[in-house]
Parts: sequence; C-alpha cells; structure tokens
Amino acid sequence: MFRVSKPGSFDDLSDDDLASRFRGSSNPDYFGEIYSRHGRVVLRCCQAMVRDEDVAVDLAQDSFVRAYERMADYHGGSLRAWLLTIARNVCLNYLKTLVRRPSSLSDITEEPPLTPPADTPETRHMAASMLSITTAEQQCCLKLFYYNGYTYEEISRLTGLKLGEVKSSIQNGLGRMRRAQARAGG
Repeated sequence: MFRVSKPGSFDDLSDDDLASRFRGSSNPDYFGEIYSRHGRVVLRCCQAMVRDEDVAVDLAQDSFVRAYERMADYHGGSLRAWLLTIARNVCLNYLKTLVRRPSSLSDITEEPPLTPPADTPETRHMAASMLSITTAEQQCCLKLFYYNGYTYEEISRLTGLKLGEVKSSIQNGLGRMRRAQARAGG
C-alpha cells in the first residue's frame, strides 16, 4: 500500500520533519518512512485491543489510511502518540459496532474460550446455542469476557457501557443460560 523507503535514507529526519515534508509535498516516500518506523507499534496496539490477528492487521492498516488522509491535522509533538490515538479510536469504533450490530457478534467466537472444559465441536456448538438465547448486549459482554479475556473495566471502556451494566450483562446472561440448561435437563 505505501512504498517503504530504503533503510537509512531518512535517518537524519525526525518524525516531525517527515510529517512536515509529507504535508508539504504529498511524497509517499515520507509517509512510507513513517509507516516503517511506527507500523509495528500500531499493529501491537490493535492486537492488544481486539485480540484477533486478522482483524488487528486490518484495523492497523485502516489506522494508517486515516493518518495518511489526516496528516494535515498533525501539528507536531509525538507522532507515535498521534498514530496510536488514531489506532485506538479505529479499534474502539470497531468494537462498538459489535454491540450495535448483533449479527456481527459471531465474529468474536473465532477464538476458543480461555479455559474450555473440552474443546470439541459439540462443546463449541453447545456454547454457541446457549449464547444465542442471551440479548445482544449480554452476548457481547460474555464473549469479550470469556472468549477474549477482557476484564470488566476493559469491556466497559470498549463498549461504552457503565461498569455496573457490564457486570449485570454478564451475570444476567449466565443466569439466562443456566436456566435454559436446567429446563433442557442438562
């Protein structure tokens, strides 16, 4: 997507100099160097937030596209911090769509539970069917907590729900699944 410059050709330029020269010329080589310097840290930020490698790669790329388009908004300081803020916002917007669009919640189930009793097709099917009886908000919180290992506080920040709402969604979702399991004789 961006052409990466030859190693060492921009060593004497600071991040602010690269950004300034890119804004002044729109030369993709300058932005390619920015990408070379900060691509890994942006990707790690996205991986930490979404905990899905493929999604994180896409979100990191989206972050750089936004930075490319909005470089005029950068006015010096810490380019790395500016890029990480963009990446964080891109990831948060992605995670918020999981709460708003129940049909996309199934995307989170790609990762296995942190401590599965037995990781078999039958247990995965049973877990998916049990989750299907919960509300969209409960599903999102349960999946982020049990499948992805987020804490209550992290889920609150990611979804925009209050901490009490996150705890309530998880507790009520588990209660709903337990009652359904008891009615089914399990």
